[in-house]
Amino acid sequence: VEGINPRTLSARLDSLESQGIIVKTPTTSESRCEYRLTQKGQALIPILKDMHAWSDRFAPQPVLS
Repeated sequence: VEGINPRTLSARLDSLESQGIIVKTPTTSESRCEYRLTQKGQALIPILKDMHAWSDRFAPQPVLS
């Protein structure tokens, strides 16, 4: 993922996995793995969509110069 320190990303993914939100599965490549949402993680999707809609509605609009 571009723009995030690899250690930070790894720590966040580990945290999400320990909370049961994602599950990590190995791939055919030795150095790679894939993550997917668990049922618990999928249950967060409507909440995140609502938060995004709220932000679109109420976030301050940038000032155009």
